[in-house]
Amino acid sequence: MHMERRPQRSLLKASVAGFVLGAVMAGLCTYFFFLPSSQMPRVVRESDFASSTGYEFTDPLITVSTGSANSPDYAALQAQVQDYLNKQEQTGGLASASVRFSDIEATESFTINPDEEYDPASLTKIPLAMAYYDLAESDPSVLSQTIYYSGTPDLDANEQIESSTQLTPGQTYTVEEMIEHMIKYSDNNAEQLLADHLSQIGQLNVLSTLYDDLGIEPDTSTPDNTTVGSYSLFLRVLFNATYLDRDYSEQLLQLLSEGDFAQGIRAGVPSSVPVAEKFGDARIPNAQGVQVGAELQNCGIIYYPDHPYILCIMTKGASVADLEQTIAGVSKLIYQNVSAHYPQG
Repeated sequence: MHMERRPQRSLLKASVAGFVLGAVMAGLCTYFFFLPSSQMPRVVRESDFASSTGYEFTDPLITVSTGSANSPDYAALQAQVQDYLNKQEQTGGLASASVRFSDIEATESFTINPDEEYDPASLTKIPLAMAYYDLAESDPSVLSQTIYYSGTPDLDANEQIESSTQLTPGQTYTVEEMIEHMIKYSDNNAEQLLADHLSQIGQLNVLSTLYDDLGIEPDTSTPDNTTVGSYSLFLRVLFNATYLDRDYSEQLLQLLSEGDFAQGIRAGVPSSVPVAEKFGDARIPNAQGVQVGAELQNCGIIYYPDHPYILCIMTKGASVADLEQTIAGVSKLIYQNVSAHYPQG
């Protein structure tokens, strides 16, 4: 990590961010890994000190206490998910899948197929939005800058998953409006225009610094360059509000919760439970460029009451429809298990 490259951050904020990111990448250190569940450390967050903060999607990490906490054992769940994926592969609709699950409050997690790499596709829209919000912390006017959309080319014309809400050709949008379209409706035209604008104002380094700070180094020479573990870091720092300030972290997660993609992770969770998620889909071509398969990635934070969790599922298979079903099935299994660990009422 290279947090010293961000001089505009306060020392306290940089220190907290460094601690959180280091803890995440080390699995809250090897010591925690060997502790029995009855002695697992307890996460202390801002919500532990305030009954109401006015924030719905973020809960900054304060510390990890030495006191023990009741920590669920998710080994059986991991085996159950692996068995489900094996059965999906046997049907022929699924070629490969990776799953990263993190119980945020219990600091428990598991990863299935952690080294498999996937095309992030539209998942790259979250870090691009983060780069703009990062700029806005020192210069809020960046969000009011305007971008014109001519309508050509239309990068959404041949999408496998297309939103009914599109940018209007010939209209000018603010950066903030473009971010909303990019995140809520996964608009590829908005993403390209925002990326171009970031370059035009000479701030592409903000995006590369974000990846550097999180220790993520994708191999851009190949489309498949993202793992479930590395991508989950973006969601982790947004929930903890340790990279962006809390207001911008909250704003981005709220946009993610308002997306119109109802398949995948959302389909496995009751509609009453908020889900801040992003999907990305890609085509798999053969040597002649003909599509022979698809990829679908879906990562998000599921706000199960008092026990939110991060879930990142990346898949390759025959079709987007097959992969949507697989992701929804994994999401449902995990939700049922978490709700059994933490029954409500």
